[in-house]
Amino acid sequence: MGVYLLNISMSGIKCLKKSITLDFYGKTVNKNFKPDEYRVKGIYGENGAGKSAIITGVAIYKSLLLRDNYLRESKVQEKLHELINKVSKNLKISCEFVITGADKKSIFHHEIELVQDQNESFVIAHELLQLKFNNSKNMYKTVYETRDGMLMGVSYLGEKEEQDIRNKSMNLLSRQTLISLIIAKSSDLKDTEDGDLYDICTMVGIFGWILATHFDKEDEHELYFQQLRIEQLKGKDAEEKAYIDELEKMMLISTNKPRSIPRKFEKSFIKYTEQLTGFIKVFKRDLKSIDIKKSEDGDFLKCELNLNYGEYAVNEEFESTGIKKLIELYNSLALASMGGIVFIDELDSNINDVYLCRLIEYFMYYGEGQLCFTSHNIDPMMVLKDNKKSIDFLTGENTIVPWTKNGNYTPDGSYRNGMIKNIPFNIEPSDFIQIFAGE
Repeated sequence: MGVYLLNISMSGIKCLKKSITLDFYGKTVNKNFKPDEYRVKGIYGENGAGKSAIITGVAIYKSLLLRDNYLRESKVQEKLHELINKVSKNLKISCEFVITGADKKSIFHHEIELVQDQNESFVIAHELLQLKFNNSKNMYKTVYETRDGMLMGVSYLGEKEEQDIRNKSMNLLSRQTLISLIIAKSSDLKDTEDGDLYDICTMVGIFGWILATHFDKEDEHELYFQQLRIEQLKGKDAEEKAYIDELEKMMLISTNKPRSIPRKFEKSFIKYTEQLTGFIKVFKRDLKSIDIKKSEDGDFLKCELNLNYGEYAVNEEFESTGIKKLIELYNSLALASMGGIVFIDELDSNINDVYLCRLIEYFMYYGEGQLCFTSHNIDPMMVLKDNKKSIDFLTGENTIVPWTKNGNYTPDGSYRNGMIKNIPFNIEPSDFIQIFAGE
């Protein structure tokens, strides 16, 4: 089983008032679908253009898919008031993705729109899920659609089951997606002849589950909420279950300090720490091992990591900023390597550019998932330039300018010299004279 994001569009997040679209693949998905050359994308742009807003939008979308009570939490509403564009006051996110199995390929289109209600709380004004199988030339078939909290239509159900869904979703769909509701409350559909709807929503849930974001110093408790969904996503399909089992151990290893690890994952955490040691040794060659300091906490183990250099050891909290950044990044990078879809804000922060380029090359040639990152470091452009759909420039006017080969011009040279449309880096050293000269 494999999951691949084809494109994602959004508007109304932070400074992104107008809709922008990131394309990760070509316009059509045919029988020769091979995403291996489309697994990495770098996003570049001026300060304040909205690069971080894109990653934030992905994080909100993921939460809407997986967290039943997301829009009911007061802290979330406060945060949305700060994050959603002050002019548009609504957020639209849509994406297309493909899930491949042993005998079929399913292509999904999903979109969500948030608006403010009369109480100035953000609610779901519209949700749409569509699907087509394999290389069907037909239009997407609507699985379900909701508007203003009302279920407009739903497919793949008998009359009795459809009425059951309507009853269970009454007065709820303005505050949560139908996908999260079906996964959480309609598991009785699993073993019925009408279980297709449950299976479809489970696949969308899997997509949301392996969609990950990474920010510096974030505290979204994302892994905790994913844990609540794991058992519900393990449906009757053996291939799906095996796919989730493979990713589960990595997803459940928290990066909060001290880490809180379920006892059943103790052996997996030890193996994870050994792999983390190998990763950090690439950057810190004198590292001998990473040792685990454990303390009991009911059904969990609180684990701290100490970096052992032979003659001395350093708790991870007191390591250099660069090493701490690498430790925090490892989970996200490992997930992308295993088949996850990972968005990282400022991947270049505190990482030596030589190592950064080699890391990106790894994901281009050997990674099984997708890695999308924002960066101000232009060196990775030379690594990415020969792959399609691998470099996007975000302008201050809310437009995406994809890099396309243009004669002997290089992406870094064009970017640096103001040759990318609407990104004019026409600044000179003398421009700072009056700023710093005082009066």
